[in-house]
Amino acid sequence: MRTFGQQLEALQKLRGKTGQQRVTVEHVHVHEGGQAIVGAVTARGPRKGVGDDAPKKDEAPHDQRRGRLRNGNPPGDFSKAKRCGASNRRAGPCQCPAMPNGRCRLHGGLSTGPKTLEGIERIWQAVTKHGRYSKQAIAERKFYRGLMQEWRETLETIYQS
Repeated sequence: MRTFGQQLEALQKLRGKTGQQRVTVEHVHVHEGGQAIVGAVTARGPRKGVGDDAPKKDEAPHDQRRGRLRNGNPPGDFSKAKRCGASNRRAGPCQCPAMPNGRCRLHGGLSTGPKTLEGIERIWQAVTKHGRYSKQAIAERKFYRGLMQEWRETLETIYQS
């Protein structure tokens, strides 16, 4: 066990992970009703100068994000893209960027079919690809199902006697 511990220490030294892990959070969204801590949070206690209103020298405002955006959204700042707005599970509007149809990739979905009488009539007149649920196909399946049931009953009576 001692050798295993020494191997782990050697591996961590090689990877440069002997010090404490450091996490830097650069951008946080706090929506209405949310809670957040603003300022430096450390386990050792408050740092010198925390809470001062004077800006620090090394702080710079976030650069505007640039680049091409998908789904017809204008290039430039990602935060300026249209938003989906569909209701989410938290009873609020979805904040994902919208596609050309006005919804995001999660809420866009496929068409649920025609809504007007003209559209419904047009679907009725259209040629379907399979016809699995046509009246004729349903009647045919029902006929064969009844026929199979009769054969099973006949075979059961033959084997029982």
